[in-house]
Order: sequence, then C-alpha cells, then structure tokens
Amino acid sequence: MDPHSCEAYHVQRNAVGIPFAAEIVQRLEDHHTPETDIEISLLESIPTMTAFACTATDALYRLIATRNDHRSDIRRIFSLFIVGSAVFDHICDREDSLFPELVERISEQELKSALGGEATISFTKPGDRGLLAYVTMLVEDQLRICHELLSRTNQQEVVIHLEAFNETMIQIYRAELLSRPDTKVRGTVPKTVQRVWTEPLWAASLLVALTPDIRPGLNLNELHSKITAVGRLFSLIDDIVDLQEDWSTGSRNFVLERVRPHIISAESSMNPLWKTLLSDEVWTPYMNEITSLVSYVSDPLYEEDLACWLYSWLA
Repeated sequence: MDPHSCEAYHVQRNAVGIPFAAEIVQRLEDHHTPETDIEISLLESIPTMTAFACTATDALYRLIATRNDHRSDIRRIFSLFIVGSAVFDHICDREDSLFPELVERISEQELKSALGGEATISFTKPGDRGLLAYVTMLVEDQLRICHELLSRTNQQEVVIHLEAFNETMIQIYRAELLSRPDTKVRGTVPKTVQRVWTEPLWAASLLVALTPDIRPGLNLNELHSKITAVGRLFSLIDDIVDLQEDWSTGSRNFVLERVRPHIISAESSMNPLWKTLLSDEVWTPYMNEITSLVSYVSDPLYEEDLACWLYSWLA
C-alpha cells in the first residue's frame, strides 16, 4: 500500500463524511455543550467515524445495490449508529456510574418497542448531560430516520429484511451488555459477545435491503458470512491497536483472550504476562486468522476501501 495513495484516499473519504459529521456534532453540541475530555474527544473523532460509516455504506451499495436513491439516508443512519455505538460501548466499559441509568433508559424491551414502531421513540429526558445525553439522542435520531425511511418504502415487500434488521439490532445490544469487563464469561469471548464487532455491517446491509435500491433477486443471506467476516477482521485489527488500553482497563480484547489459556497452564505461569503475550503461541494463530480472513473477504468491489482502512489503523 502506497502511503501517499492511502492519504489521498482518506482525504476523499473524509470529504464524503464531513456533512454527516457536521450534522451530528451540531446536534450533540445543541443538546449538551461538551465539558469533559472524553466528551471533547468524542466530538473530535466524529469525522473519522462518519468517514468510515460512509465508506462502509458505499462499499455495501457496490456489492448489493443497483441504485443510489437512498444511499444518503443509509450513510446518515449508519453514521449515527457508529457514533452512538462508540458512546454506548464506552459507557458499558468505563462508566460504571452511568451504566445503570443507560440500561434503564434504553432497555431491551424499550428498544424492541421502538424498533417495531409500537411505542414513541423517547429515550432522552430534559436536563440530560454528558455522555448519557449524547447516546440517548443518537439512538433516538437513528431510529427516527429509520422509520422515516420505511415510510417511503413498501413494507410488505421488505418485511423479512425488517424483521432481520430489528433482531440484529437487539443481538448487538445484548452483545454490548455482555462485553462489559465485569461480566463473568469463562474461556474465550463467546459468539454472542463477538456480535458487537461482526454484526454492524450486516445491519447496514439489511438497511440497504429495506430500500428499492437493493439488487432485484439478490439473496442477501448468501453474503452474510462474507459481510460478517469483514467485521471480524476489523475487530481483530482494532484489538491490536487497542491492546495497551484494553490491557489497562480490562476491556474485552481478542489478543488478551488468547493469552488466558497459556497463563493458566503450569508451565507458562512462571513467565511474565508480557512474555506470554508476545509468544508465538499467541500471535501465530492470531495472525493466521487475520491472513485467512483477508483472503476470504477479498473483493475488487471494495478492495481499496479495505486496504486503506486497515493500513491507516496499523500505520
């Protein structure tokens, strides 16, 4: 990967994402002026998150759609999802004081009702501040735009995709709660928890399928394995980048999960943790999985996108 080409690529992708980033930042600032370092950092990172969301949306459109009539809607919804998920994940992992209020405000039942249009979408409250104000508003906006999108489509034709989308969103929600550091999970990270990373792109695919833009006659389920594998690949790379931070905070991390079996063995318990972490027993299978996934998900329709985002994360 040529660094200059990659840099030019990201300039172009950032330009696509900027209108959505500006819209989200303005909404958040109007709702609550950022005060803490984490709130300021969140707003500063939104352009990168929307650039990624727009890139993922565009790649999915090339893969499964024949028209772009509703692409802007999907870019906006997925941008809200990515930013909202980042805040939700941060609260789950590192804000113990906010977590009870978060799951009371956005409970599984409330989310199901809102997704199904059975209840008024209302997660925010007057006087909300900080990250709680941000995440409730982001989820509200995402669901509201989803319903606006559905109001312009023939729901009878997309009922199967709608049911799958709603169920996928609930599965991601459950996985987020299970990914908390204090959740008692033995052994490796279970598949339920892995959905935090593997399912978002699938949810975005189902959103595209809710529009007339989807390729006629496409069997979307045949692409499920490849689409979720891209999410798995991103998660493995992301955990390499976040290794030090996740180690210090106790957050879920696929690299650290691979260390655990070696730590509990009598032979390796005498070694320092860092030595076990850097051992071939940990890294060889980890890198082999990454290599295998890159080969499996490779596709000319999004090859440049995949290469440039992976390069930028590891550079």
